[in-house]
Amino acid sequence: MSTAKDRHYQQLAAKFQSLSQELADTQHHFATLAKQLNAMNNLGAMHAAQFMAISRLLDEEMVQKMDAAETQSQSTEPGTTQ
Repeated sequence: MSTAKDRHYQQLAAKFQSLSQELADTQHHFATLAKQLNAMNNLGAMHAAQFMAISRLLDEEMVQKMDAAETQSQSTEPGTTQ
């Protein structure tokens, strides 16, 4: 009966060793995940900044076009002096 018990302890030791290796792999994957999440955070901030800059430029361009169209429509209205 002692040999059966020894065999079970050996199997248990092998399972613990396997579990230990899997936990080490998981720890490595979490470290990689943390680095990637930080990079994604930076990427998101950069894209937000680009979006805000482009939005501002487009808003300014739209205001200029609307002012030009308004000026043009006022100059072509009947009864206005030039």
